[in-house]
Amino acid sequence: MNSSFCTITTDDHGRELISHGTPQFPIACYHDELHSSPVSWHWHDEFELVLITDGEATAAADARRSPVTTGNGFFVNSGVLHSILAADANPCCFHSIVFHPRLVGGTVDSVFWEKYIHPITTSHSQTLVPLNREVPHESEILDFIEAVWKLCLDAPSGFEIDVRHKLTQMMMKLADHLPAFQPENREKSIRDAERIKMMLRFIQDHYGEELTLGQISESAMISESECLRCFHSTIETTPIQYLKDYRLQKAAELLASSRGKVSDIASQCGFQEMSYFARIFRHRYGITPTQYRSKKE
Repeated sequence: MNSSFCTITTDDHGRELISHGTPQFPIACYHDELHSSPVSWHWHDEFELVLITDGEATAAADARRSPVTTGNGFFVNSGVLHSILAADANPCCFHSIVFHPRLVGGTVDSVFWEKYIHPITTSHSQTLVPLNREVPHESEILDFIEAVWKLCLDAPSGFEIDVRHKLTQMMMKLADHLPAFQPENREKSIRDAERIKMMLRFIQDHYGEELTLGQISESAMISESECLRCFHSTIETTPIQYLKDYRLQKAAELLASSRGKVSDIASQCGFQEMSYFARIFRHRYGITPTQYRSKKE
């Protein structure tokens, strides 16, 4: 079982389309570098465990933010809108393990699901759980992440059983340390997250077109002012800034994967003025679009 880079592709509801593992063994391991492949906002039904191997980043889930440094990591719950943001201009490398809850919980009528998995998937306090080496039980979880990563990479005989056992131990530790309280505004946070998912879906479906704040807010059936508030409180940016960043990300992907003209790629991604595209692309990536393509060849 090999590790790979994870490319984020979503469906009409903003849900990630990539299949993590197989139906028989629903787990996949990834190695990513934030500087060259930023992780945009997305969500999936699987749990995700991340270990920073080099550099610094900020883990973001719904309205929560948590800085993460080398050797530390975090857990993202099932169905949670999340992203990994670069802390600075330096590269940040990390390993991620993405697996479906049923791998450790079995069926929904099992004791494993009822006692250990269901309390986590329904916990609004555990949308994002930072994992720090200085906290004993969190350090154990980080050790498990490293062990599972190596098992999946080497794939020795019977590794699937060992992987499931270690993941079960991890989830048990998370369940044992569930906070006793729930955020007072959890209903509002859930509502905002659902609205953001709708608006991100709309942007991802129409980023190549001319879009206005009114169109984005209308996609979630809310006012422009509520749209701005929702974006700010949840992903700490404006709708138009997110649109620009998403267009740049898609342009970078096309530059690396196709031989189309730079001007055609710019237009396809919603940039009608080549000079403007070249300027903001260089500001974002530190090099021109042509240099970026050459670097990726």
